Amino acid sequence: MKISVIMIPVFKAELYITKAVESALQFSEVFGVLLIEDRSPDNALEICKELAEKHMRVQFFQHPDKENHGAGASRNLGIENAAGDVIAFLDADDYFLPNRFDVEKELFKNPEIEGILKTQYRFTYMHS
Repeated sequence: MKISVIMIPVFKAELYITKAVESALQFSEVFGVLLIEDRSPDNALEICKELAEKHMRVQFFQHPDKENHGAGASRNLGIENAAGDVIAFLDADDYFLPNRFDVEKELFKNPEIEGILKTQYRFTYMHS
């Protein structure tokens, strides 16, 4: 299972983005971390560039016009550029715990499971 982690949007996140990226990179299944910088007024742009230079699995993107487009458009830009088998979203001011993908690894062994929507309170399975 190759996972693309999309951090969306990177906006006012300079204090958190490094921890978020490093929490995703702890997993060998994470094929890539996509940073979608959304014209943040802080120093997030420079931090994103540094993280992409430092880590081979980190990619940095901006909207073509380099303007702020919000979370929805930033998610879509990440999805368009994701190359993994599975997409996971991570807000720039959040981080993954070491057991983050344990359940998903087991569930995707079932060929009838096509996707999982994980909310705060439950899992929803998408079948073919």
